[in-house]
Amino acid sequence: MTESSDSPNSFLPCTSNQAKQVAFLGLSLTAIMATVLFLLVYVNPKEDVYTYLPLIYAGVSAAAAVLFNRLSARYDKPRAEQA
Repeated sequence: MTESSDSPNSFLPCTSNQAKQVAFLGLSLTAIMATVLFLLVYVNPKEDVYTYLPLIYAGVSAAAAVLFNRLSARYDKPRAEQA
């Protein structure tokens, strides 16, 4: 039994754009989790000196999440469209 190049088990190496897409998607998900974390710290602070600092961090993290999501979407194109 021989495997052709069209079989689902054939190995195709990752392209540069696919690696960038996965990296930016991971950064976007991490920034979303950071946003949730900072909002939870704002809701239930351990110390009163935090004041509005967690909200500022949450805003920056949310902006970073949107930026990384857009960068991830930029590199999420099939091979045929990239050429």
